[in-house]
Parts: sequence; structure tokens; C-alpha cells
Amino acid sequence: MENLKYMELYQWLREQITQGKLGPGSKVYSELTLAQMFNISRQTVRQAIALLVKDGLVSRLRGSGTYVTAKSEKFIRRNTKTIGVVMTYVDDYIFPSIISGINGCLSDAGYTMNLHITYNKRCNEEKILRIILESQLDGLIIEPTKSSMVNTNQGLYEQLSCKLPCIFVNCYYPGLKLPYVMPDNTESVRRLTNYLIERGHRRIAGIFKVDDEQGNLRFSGYAQALQENGLVVDDTLLSWYQTEDFDYVFEGRSGKNILERLKNCTAVVCYNDQIAVRLIPFLHANGIRVPEDLSVVGFDDAHSTWSEVPLTTMAHPKEAVGRRAARNLLALIEDPSFDATHIFPPKLVERQSVRDLRQIPQKTAQQS
Repeated sequence: MENLKYMELYQWLREQITQGKLGPGSKVYSELTLAQMFNISRQTVRQAIALLVKDGLVSRLRGSGTYVTAKSEKFIRRNTKTIGVVMTYVDDYIFPSIISGINGCLSDAGYTMNLHITYNKRCNEEKILRIILESQLDGLIIEPTKSSMVNTNQGLYEQLSCKLPCIFVNCYYPGLKLPYVMPDNTESVRRLTNYLIERGHRRIAGIFKVDDEQGNLRFSGYAQALQENGLVVDDTLLSWYQTEDFDYVFEGRSGKNILERLKNCTAVVCYNDQIAVRLIPFLHANGIRVPEDLSVVGFDDAHSTWSEVPLTTMAHPKEAVGRRAARNLLALIEDPSFDATHIFPPKLVERQSVRDLRQIPQKTAQQS
């Protein structure tokens, strides 16, 4: 408990400084006073002060006390009416709609958006977070970069969350306790897989993305549906890819492996519509018809009608996600205790990419 108290004191003192209540040159309350105020030991007070010293916000003068440094001036939080937005992409797929939703809500509230793009690279994310740490913003909306991998920027996020209100959009980093706004990835794919099972499919393959947490959550929904229906989660039916491999997923050895995993399956659940829309012409080029030979489903309802076969998918409320993230962040700025997390419920969009095996003789279904 004492360990938690020194972080509470650290965050309180940092807030006093960033809100300008303790300006540059101000003397910080004595160790004894802080110990009495927070009902903690002086050693715990020293731990909190040590963190502020490390941040460069205060300095200790022997025999005199602890003072706010001149460096703290750039950390003082002012009402800038500017919100930082960090996205993985900007001009493709679902991202323009999410950004449009964020910008629309912020504009309506009299705020402007300061947009940064990581291109789903952790080195870019690190550079951007360091820039934001030195910037004057009222809050931050972030789409995580490679969120299922080790978060190499966790320390920067912890510093940022002490400095200003933050909210994740589209997904989250599992190791950070920050609010988020996103679709219900797990339940959506659980229902999507059940949709296939209800139509007579039993050997259902999966193609999932490995480096974003959405991939893990969607795989979890796929696995839950299979297990709830007495079906085995078979690794030989699963294919995984990462961001950098997207353009080459269906080429060479990778493409042959996917064809092998789809053999004897009647359906496949795709991580998103992007991969599904690429899969369908690849299947056709290899003599596999959709949906006659293989049913295909996706996620996001983005460009689904552009597919050679209109795609059955789970909707991603793209613009609504952006608007809700912005609205919840503004509420969080006004009230730090506001519960800003919001998960959008599943919404199935039915089109022509799924074959109903219940409508054909059982023997034919088994041969398909």
C-alpha cells in the first residue's frame, strides 16, 4: 500500500506543477508537511520527490528545501484547445472515417486536432511520443502500434498519462490501465463464427494478424465459438501474418501454406476485410470458388462491396468510434474520474460470400 501512496503523491505534486499552482521557483511543501497531509512516512515522500527530480520538475537545495525548476515551465498545462491524435495510418481503409469522426467532434467543441501517424512502427511511435511530451496539449487520443507485442514505449506512455488525459482508440495496450473506445472484437468474431456454424460449417479456418491486439481478441472469439459448439481449435487450419507481410501473404511459399490449410475446409474467418478482399481472387486463381467451394467472412465492413463476391462481415462503426473517443476524452478533461471506456456491440452485415450448407444434401456438404 505504501508503494502506491508514493505514486499518488508524485502524481498530485506533478499535477500541482503542470496546472501552474506551483510555478517555477516555488518552494514545494516540506517532507514533514507532505507526510502529514497524505498520512505517509517521510521515506515515501522522498520516493515521490525523487521521481520529480528525475523528471527535471524539481530540484533539492541542501538545507533549504525542494523547489520547482525553470524547466517545469514547458510542462505547465494550459488550455490550448488542442488535442493530440496518434494513428497508425491516415489515408486508407477504416482510418479516414475514424479520423473524420474525431475531428468532427473536436471541431464542434471548439478544439483543433494535432495529427501524427506511426505507420504501425514502434520507432515512429517513440519519436512522436517524445514530441508530444514536449508539447502543450489538452489531451491525447492514441491508436496503439503493434499492440500485441512487447510495448517498448511503456515508460513514455506512463509519463504522458501523468501529464495529460489519454484515451486509446480502436484497441489498447494490455499493460496500460488507460481508457479505450473500440468495437467488441472478441464477441463480434464469436458471433461471426457461430453464424458459419449455424449454417452447417464445421471445418472453419482462420487467418489472423499477429502483431496487433485486435488479432488476439478476434482469434479468441473464433476459438470460443468453436469450443462452445464442441469443435476443436485446430492449429493446422490457422494462418498468421504481421503488418509488414500483408503485401506478400498470398505469394510464394506463404500462399501455398494458406492453400494447404484451407484444404478440406468449408469456410474461413479473416482478420479483416482487407485480407478477405485479397483472399477471394487468390482462391479464384487457384480454382476455388466463393462461396460454392469456400465461404469467406471478414471484419470492419470496409470496401466489402468492392470484393469480387460481396462480403459477409462484422461492421466497424468507424466514424462513431472516432466521435466517441473524442467526446469521452473531452469529458475526461473536465472530470478525471469519468469512465471513458466504451465498447461498441457487434453488428453482422450479411452478403453473398457464405454458403448455407443446410440447404444441400449432407453428402454434398461433406465433399465441398
